[in-house]
Amino acid sequence: MEGYYMKYKKLITALLIGGLVLGQGYWTPVLATMPSEEVQETTEVSTEASTEVVETEEVSTEASTEGLVEYTDFIGSVANSDGTGYTINDFVARLYLIVLGRNYDYDGYSYWVTQIKNGEKDMAEVALGFFYSEEFLKKNLDNEAYVTILYATYLNRKPDTDGYWYWVKQLEDGASRRYVLDGFSNSGEFQRLCAQYATVVEGDGTT
Repeated sequence: MEGYYMKYKKLITALLIGGLVLGQGYWTPVLATMPSEEVQETTEVSTEASTEVVETEEVSTEASTEGLVEYTDFIGSVANSDGTGYTINDFVARLYLIVLGRNYDYDGYSYWVTQIKNGEKDMAEVALGFFYSEEFLKKNLDNEAYVTILYATYLNRKPDTDGYWYWVKQLEDGASRRYVLDGFSNSGEFQRLCAQYATVVEGDGTT
């Protein structure tokens, strides 16, 4: 510490005198005559400080990513809170809300409901159709938003922190979106969700 003080004695003295006695007018000539070594040291400290700011911003970004509620506002919104009365019609309606972010159009809704009722497609295949629709692909979502929607669609919940970052990292490391989607589609959690929506209703379910 003593060696550090002696090395920068001139600078420390200038700081004390300039700040406490002479004020701002003292600083211009003092800074202009500072040895290049002292200037370099000050620059390095400033750089370290800016790095800390960047790290803080990164942490903040991670926290805000978990809050992508825009794509999860409709979790469970078309199902009864007591877990009864789910239908395949509800399942299709929630795909429009969560994946496409809008209410269904009658023609599209009726088509997908009929596909499931007639056994032409199962719920996983219908959900896949939404994710590969032109309307969804045009959203051009980043990996974080994409994974968030997968949680809402296939698991009917917001992401857990560990699982969320695991899947995001999979995508960042080169895994395809289809690979990650299949991980959700083949999960036991999604199979249980499908069982809840297995009830078939008469008609098109729009009235």
